[in-house]
Amino acid sequence: MTASNHPINPHRRRLAWAIALAASPFTLAACGGGSSSGGTISITGQPAAQEVTAGQTATFSVTAVGTGTGALSYQWQRNGVDVAGATASTYSVVAQRADSGAVFSVVVSANGVTVSSQGAVLTVNSGTMAYFWKNPGAGISPSLPMAVNAAGQVFTVLQAGSPARNQAGPTLSRISASGEVSSLYTLAPYRTEIYQQSNLFGALAVGSTGDLNFVRLDAVATFDIFFSAQLNLQTFSTGTAGPVRNLLDAAGVPRYTDQLGYAKTTALAMDAAGSKFYVAGFQRYDRFPTVYIPMVLLCDATGRIQQETAVPAAWQINALALDTAGRLHALASVGAGTASTRGQIVARLTSTGDWVIVAGSATQSGYLDGAGAAALFGSVDSLAFDKNNHLFIADAANHLIRRLDAQTGVVSTVAGTPGVAATRVGTLPGALQSPNGLCFDAGGALYALSGTDIVKLTLPA
Repeated sequence: MTASNHPINPHRRRLAWAIALAASPFTLAACGGGSSSGGTISITGQPAAQEVTAGQTATFSVTAVGTGTGALSYQWQRNGVDVAGATASTYSVVAQRADSGAVFSVVVSANGVTVSSQGAVLTVNSGTMAYFWKNPGAGISPSLPMAVNAAGQVFTVLQAGSPARNQAGPTLSRISASGEVSSLYTLAPYRTEIYQQSNLFGALAVGSTGDLNFVRLDAVATFDIFFSAQLNLQTFSTGTAGPVRNLLDAAGVPRYTDQLGYAKTTALAMDAAGSKFYVAGFQRYDRFPTVYIPMVLLCDATGRIQQETAVPAAWQINALALDTAGRLHALASVGAGTASTRGQIVARLTSTGDWVIVAGSATQSGYLDGAGAAALFGSVDSLAFDKNNHLFIADAANHLIRRLDAQTGVVSTVAGTPGVAATRVGTLPGALQSPNGLCFDAGGALYALSGTDIVKLTLPA
């Protein structure tokens, strides 16, 4: 007679299972608690869901208590798969856009006891935008240029109404993070009919010592037809404007906009230390008939011209900026006509004095993201480099802020809705109104003019 001829006693079967389980060193995982003869583990603090901006760090943590188990060990998982090296009670990850929706959990174990936590969802947004300063509507408007210091204070130029003859000039102002406005320096009243060229601030930069360096363009004659203006460099420190340094030629003679001459100044830029600055404009070739040649001047901190660089005749430079390597970049409109019919480009000045177009088209404008010449801009009005050397461009005609990637050369849209002229804060892309005046703070936040307001953008890394 074989064993198969005898039915198994059910009581004997249960006893066999009990003996096997008692002898086993393993337990089934539990969500929140587990126990065995090796002790118990209880999770008293579950990982919490996180929402961050791309490039920011998300940190998950768990609190667990073991009784009779000895030291606890941890293994974090992403979507159920172990994360290499993530073996502490906390886990931090620099969030990327592709991480949005991922579920992070942790397995806690000791002495044969294993417990799994609840899953925590990571949400990664593409950035946020908030008002830094909302215009109170007192008849003043911020304008170019802008700069921001380490304390998060924004320097900008406030102008009451539109420029008019004999009206007070613009005021260099400081706006605190709480919105308090302080007037620092007001230029003399307008004296000429060519308002755009007289009594203007041209460039601002916060130096390494915290001083504010600025270039200003002053009218020095009152003729309505033959206008003279002089470029001056000043430093503003601890509430006091420093001495004026005039723009000088190689012989040390002051340079004026109608003498030898820089008849129209279109853009200025300086390094953060205020040791050198660039002036873009048109040099007059002859008064009758008037022929203008676009030029860029390199000046030292004393205002002495060190170098003159020619610009292609069809270009009008709208903005200048230095990248983290000290290379000069320019935004330029190309050809005749209005912004909507001219080419819009980003160019870089090489060490040999040549201009290289790095993005945009010299023959057309529009809106298209892409690499190099495939990208189109409606207009190119302001630019700023972040700490990773990515270039951000204000495309006011399309009401957008665009980004030129330093590694790939690809232009993408980071803020604003194409064709929508309004300020809408919150999660990006939001909406912007003719953005301009781009500048970064030390923490990587981007500031911009939007209409008559100033907004602050927290962007992906």
